[in-house]
Amino acid sequence: MAGVAVVEIGNETRPVLSRPRRRALRLNERVVLPVGALEVPLELPDDLDAKVGVKLEATVSVRDPETKGDLRAIRSSRRLRLDPVSLVVRAGQPSPTLSLAVPDELVGEKALLTVVARELPVEDTVTREAGPWRIAEGDRLEFGYAVEESAWEEGFPPVAFRVLALPEGGPPTVLFERRLDPVEDLRDRGWKDASIGLGALAGRDVGFRFEAKSIANADDVTVPRSLPVFANPQVRSTKPKRANRPNVILVSLDTLRAKNTTPYGYRHDTTPHLANRIAAAGALVRTAVVPVAFTPPSHMTMLTGLEPCAHGVTDRDHILAPEDLLLAEILRANGYQTAAFTENAYVVAGAGFARGFDRYVEMREDASAAPGFGVETFRAAEEWIRGRAREPFFLFVHTYQVHKPYTPPRGYRHLFGEYPASDTREQRWKDEEQAYDQEIRYTDDLLGGFLDVLEQQGLDEDTVLIVTSDHGEEFGLHQWGGHGFGVWDAAILVPLVIRAPGLVPEGTVVDLPVGVVDLVPTVLDLLGLRLPRPVQGSSFAPELRGEAPSRTRRGYISRSVGRDVVSVRFPEFKYHRRSKPHESEGIFELKKDPDELAPVPKRDYAGRAAMGREFLDRFERECREYRNAHPVTVGKDGLYEQRPDWLLNRNEIQRKLRSLGYVE
Repeated sequence: MAGVAVVEIGNETRPVLSRPRRRALRLNERVVLPVGALEVPLELPDDLDAKVGVKLEATVSVRDPETKGDLRAIRSSRRLRLDPVSLVVRAGQPSPTLSLAVPDELVGEKALLTVVARELPVEDTVTREAGPWRIAEGDRLEFGYAVEESAWEEGFPPVAFRVLALPEGGPPTVLFERRLDPVEDLRDRGWKDASIGLGALAGRDVGFRFEAKSIANADDVTVPRSLPVFANPQVRSTKPKRANRPNVILVSLDTLRAKNTTPYGYRHDTTPHLANRIAAAGALVRTAVVPVAFTPPSHMTMLTGLEPCAHGVTDRDHILAPEDLLLAEILRANGYQTAAFTENAYVVAGAGFARGFDRYVEMREDASAAPGFGVETFRAAEEWIRGRAREPFFLFVHTYQVHKPYTPPRGYRHLFGEYPASDTREQRWKDEEQAYDQEIRYTDDLLGGFLDVLEQQGLDEDTVLIVTSDHGEEFGLHQWGGHGFGVWDAAILVPLVIRAPGLVPEGTVVDLPVGVVDLVPTVLDLLGLRLPRPVQGSSFAPELRGEAPSRTRRGYISRSVGRDVVSVRFPEFKYHRRSKPHESEGIFELKKDPDELAPVPKRDYAGRAAMGREFLDRFERECREYRNAHPVTVGKDGLYEQRPDWLLNRNEIQRKLRSLGYVE
């Protein structure tokens, strides 16, 4: 699905049959706001078809000037926007200039300017076809349709949507007709969904034609074309799904470290639902390692089975290459319905995370500037799964509820205040960790409510449920708070529990270390599905089933965001290497020193250090060999790079990143 066009409307991204081209003519260009108006002269690129028209949209944003110099205020502030302007230009017209009025209080402020150009459809009717499908008794055609938000402005025409069945050897039949006029009627804005019975076509091979006609003869229409889209047409069965195709749910509780959860022996009962209703009812992986204690690379590894050295999503400038596949794409190709509910920031559609999902919903309302949005995220996921018993589904749920700054509800603020006398950290770290624990307990209760809905819908016995995280958090044990800049276990070890009735026996424990890179091949192994493209992870499904381990890999590598610190985690010990500010290495005995506070004396670790260096060298060689054997569309550094498409909504994403403490 890498080459499939997608459209975002109302924070929800869906794959569509087609959409007009769009280009970023100016992308977050730094400007100083002048007196009166900001004049933006433009030249249209030659490859944009302007015969009917090109819609130009300009936005300018500036951080609230009242927050200057106050870091806390900056993190909680919003970006102010000038009133956006748009203009439709046609071939033969002079080069346009956009004018944005500047309020007096913003004169002299530094701002970011973005200008996007969108082609309008050449024909008044946009026509696309899908299928054919073999229709069975009880099948239904399901699809979404909408008018893109850019055409909700005065002057754009209404749109008449129509869908026709094209049975082999028979005449076309109209199945669906509907008009949308989002300019006049607010109810016509956003995604719409249709589900049409196909009983009269059972037993035949049927294609479908999707038509959307711009109705430009109304008196107040000044733009000849609108921007209609059809989303994700599929033929769905109403019959009960086959028993050998369980659902899959992957829940990522961002920033949840293993050592602060109940299944991993924490002194406080922070996660009773995670422990009793998932781990005890299925499997507990004792040691689960992430490749980087940072959201983008860790999640992409979790969803692809590739190390960051291969998938390349290490920051905000890279997206997943078209040739690499996400778990959602693989499952969708095998008949699964797919949906994701996330709280954006780094897990955004434009970075490639939306590929393979029928629905990819990012919580980006103003309220989501606060880090925790777990109630809304779980509620949206719960609403989606209701009535999903007909066909297998894959659901991905991601929440920042546990992430800093920790703001537990008042009913949780009395919990977990005791620390052992041996804990000599500064009080500020203890206070922060207490609030973190309270936030975890609150999030576990949200997870419990989600489990209740699964049971109420009768899905708990037919679902592979995985709960994990992308990284942990530091609380001063090594004079550092946060994550991403070190490779201590507090940040790179995450919980990993899996419940799969009939596939994974209750009380299973996986003792050998596992990486989140192993999740994709493991899930497919449990489902009996093959990998369409080789990955770097390996399946630990035999251990989940209670069989002897088949894996030979014994170590997992983690790096800091800056790549200046790297570790190799073996079952018995851990190798650390730092390249800056000077080269150094160390060994930690994990059973004797689980907090990694006392490195083994240099005279005693020569053999194990050699093992670490050898493993690291082999890993880097295997990464190069993998990329050579499985080439992808190449960017400037041998990985896939494409910036504009997801940076078009950068202002909203920046607000979220500030609230999480990533940017100022």
